[in-house]
Amino acid sequence: MYTAKLSRTFWSSGFFALVLSLATPIFGGEKAGADWWSLQPVQRPDTPKVKNAQWLRNPIDAFVLLRLEARGLAPTPEASRRTIIRRLSYNLTGLPPSPAEVQAFVEDKAPDAYEKVVDRLLASPHYGERWARHWLDVVHFGESHGFEYNQPRNNSWPYRNWVIRALNADLPYDRFVKMQIAGDMIEPGSADGIIALGCLVTGPHNTTRPSNDTMRKTMRQDEVEDLVGMVGQTFLGLTINCARCHDHKFDPIPTPSPWRRRSKPFRNRVRQP
Repeated sequence: MYTAKLSRTFWSSGFFALVLSLATPIFGGEKAGADWWSLQPVQRPDTPKVKNAQWLRNPIDAFVLLRLEARGLAPTPEASRRTIIRRLSYNLTGLPPSPAEVQAFVEDKAPDAYEKVVDRLLASPHYGERWARHWLDVVHFGESHGFEYNQPRNNSWPYRNWVIRALNADLPYDRFVKMQIAGDMIEPGSADGIIALGCLVTGPHNTTRPSNDTMRKTMRQDEVEDLVGMVGQTFLGLTINCARCHDHKFDPIPTPSPWRRRSKPFRNRVRQP
């Protein structure tokens, strides 16, 4: 049962990443250049030919089955309907289905029964609450400052709620990204344009009072490093912050001047200790 209408734009890039990772071998000791596969524009690959074509429900299945067949393996048997609806519900909302929902799905013989369950769960407000947790982890979101005092961050919730609303509204991923990097320029005067920028100040913040100018500059630079690292890892899939101290050991990112240039646009957005 793999025919769900999981057409949400938010996850399209994830599916392409899965396909590329399955189709691309990884060799040890290699250093990436500008022509490395993950640095190229996304393209839709050709669907591979497989032996057991009857098993396929969508093009992604072909990439999975290709690897299974190459290793002499077969797909596992299809799960029961009770198992399927529990997996769907926990995965999309983090909550178990009710007994009535399980029974209704088991008895629904319509060809689109699976799609109807998926659509219902995607329309639930719990969908955004569940998946926002993963995004907030990626952007280093915290409701306290961290470090020695770890003081509560009482005004971080508007950004958290914005992420939940964006997911539930199926905000296109490109817009989702742009709002979090430059929302004040994209929607000047808009509350959402300001709130979405919370992405850039959700990381750890050292509230220790600096005892000298060197300590103050070091603390500020650490926050810039965390911000640049978060943006690189979240939106580019690159650990840019590695180049703060040395040439990146794999990705084509030298140090230190290019790192400083990349961090410059964010410096005015970092809190002053």
